[in-house]
Amino acid sequence: MMTSAQKIKALKKGRCDMAVGFEGSAGSLIPRIKSISLFINNMCNLRCPYCYVSALNKEVPVEIKVDDIIKFINVVHEKCELESVVIVGREPLLSPKVMLEVLQEIQKMGIPKVGIITNGTLITKKIAKKLAGLVSFVDVSFDGLKEAHEKTRGRGSFAKTVAGTKRLLDAGIDVFVLHKVDSASAPQLNEFAEFMWNMGVKNIHIFTLYPRDIKADVFMDAIKELVDSPPSEMLISIKGDYFDKEILSALSDYICNEKMVESVEGISFIEKSIKHNSILRVMLENEPAEFRRGLRIDCFGRLVFCADQARSLKRPVGNISESLEEIFSRTSLIHKIIDDYVI
Repeated sequence: MMTSAQKIKALKKGRCDMAVGFEGSAGSLIPRIKSISLFINNMCNLRCPYCYVSALNKEVPVEIKVDDIIKFINVVHEKCELESVVIVGREPLLSPKVMLEVLQEIQKMGIPKVGIITNGTLITKKIAKKLAGLVSFVDVSFDGLKEAHEKTRGRGSFAKTVAGTKRLLDAGIDVFVLHKVDSASAPQLNEFAEFMWNMGVKNIHIFTLYPRDIKADVFMDAIKELVDSPPSEMLISIKGDYFDKEILSALSDYICNEKMVESVEGISFIEKSIKHNSILRVMLENEPAEFRRGLRIDCFGRLVFCADQARSLKRPVGNISESLEEIFSRTSLIHKIIDDYVI
């Protein structure tokens, strides 16, 4: 039986040999990119105090050029056979025309998974109906129940996000709730999950900020309480992206006797079957699993490794105006980024 330390090691296997994710000569490392996260604008109608993108790019009303980004994504897809494209904003619904144009063009490429991430406040019935024919999922962000949510996202935002989520569900769209758990929302995690289940949500992704603003024991107490009494048939995912060692260690100890599985995208998880036919799924990576596989593109066309997004957005590896060969000929920069994430 594997110990928790061995399981973490297994999940991290291959990270030191980053060439596994690249092919080509020493002068040009072309990655087998499988996912793209795309900022189509630099605008948001909320002012979350922890938003690193807002702090970096300020409030400049910029939208990406549709023709340029579609051309680049098409090139990547032809070479790498992309598995997913996600429009992450900042808030994509502030640029509905651009968002829908990009989604329509991506649909023509036949990429298997396409979705958006939104705060949900701007979802109308009309938009939900249009999205239903263009996306395979929508991620909606919640910071907790009303009081905790509005503490960070502003007065009145909770009701708008709930209404937008219901419209997406009514349109038949798979909704995944992204729930930031902190010291304020942790005591209500059970109640939050029940609220989501009553609304029709069956998938919750739980994460903390980096650096976290919750103690490891408080976080784990909330998780254990939820596991003891979960809603029925719910997938509860704990995203290990950027977890520090204390929470990572506590999580690995908690599920050390459970089975390891691998998703169709090749991402390793540990799963725990819990009550009422629900599942607890834990990704123990303390950095994004798409590090070798994914790129994030901002509204200015700059490319950043997904793993680098919250730490060093100021060191892009290139721009969509360049060729893939040109971008990934910068081997010294690529290896510098790789070295920063090898643990």
